[in-house]
Amino acid sequence: MKKIDIKKIGSILVLIVCICLIILSLWNIGSTLKEYRDSRMEYDRLREEIFVIADNDTESEMESSEPVSREESSEETAAQETLDEDDEEARKLAEELAQARTQAKKERESVCNAISQLRKQNEDVVGWIKFLNLDISYPVMQGSTNDEYLRHTWSGMANNSGSIFMETLNTSDFLDSHTIIYGHNMKDGSMFGKLKNYKEEGGYEKAPYFMIYTEDAAYEYQIFAYSDIAEDDAIYTIYYDPSEEFGQLVQSMKRHSWIDTGVSVDKDDKVITLSTCSTEGRRFVVNAVRINEYQIP
Repeated sequence: MKKIDIKKIGSILVLIVCICLIILSLWNIGSTLKEYRDSRMEYDRLREEIFVIADNDTESEMESSEPVSREESSEETAAQETLDEDDEEARKLAEELAQARTQAKKERESVCNAISQLRKQNEDVVGWIKFLNLDISYPVMQGSTNDEYLRHTWSGMANNSGSIFMETLNTSDFLDSHTIIYGHNMKDGSMFGKLKNYKEEGGYEKAPYFMIYTEDAAYEYQIFAYSDIAEDDAIYTIYYDPSEEFGQLVQSMKRHSWIDTGVSVDKDDKVITLSTCSTEGRRFVVNAVRINEYQIP
């Protein structure tokens, strides 16, 4: 009778366990990559549907829709002041700015109309967020709870990438004094994964603005602060109307910001906080103030 080699059997068992763990790890990695791909494809298709159509939508003329702004564009004002019939350079600049404004109006109307169509597919769509000069462009959802779109795409597909979604306690029209919007900090840079770019030198200067589109209006925001905070920070307090307490919160946002942006904000402004994961037990938030609003006819 042969003697059983316990050490050899033990080594084989350890090897089998290691192989199983490797297979499981590869399966998990593959599943994660597949979820990333599925999420990107779904949102890429939706983005193309919304914005490619908007870019090509030149058939109908828009009626005038002047923004309610705290100040005129400095470039446009400078062009108008220096415009002279013999000054071809100033004239060309003014024409380019006018053309850009016309195209922006057409895009606003087209995107807002598209949101109305999206709401027929899912009434939880409350808007669309699109950064200028940063690859963040997604529908904004609002479920009955904050967990609803944490692990589901806008169409309801189960996916760990989730959606960009508004705090369920906020009113869905973006008219609260303080609105909170959440999104995952995805490793592939999707969702709010690129918000961490603001921590890099020059990050703010590259992308200080973003747009929020709704069914009947488009809102422009300027980032005025961003910081790492605790999960239970007072920044997650909802304010529906202007108040001294809200004004104090805004000043706290500015004090704790990574940089001083020099942007003026007070208790009467409309503020949005974009929130995503940071390190363990911490959140990274980007605070922005509404600077323009465009009503869509």
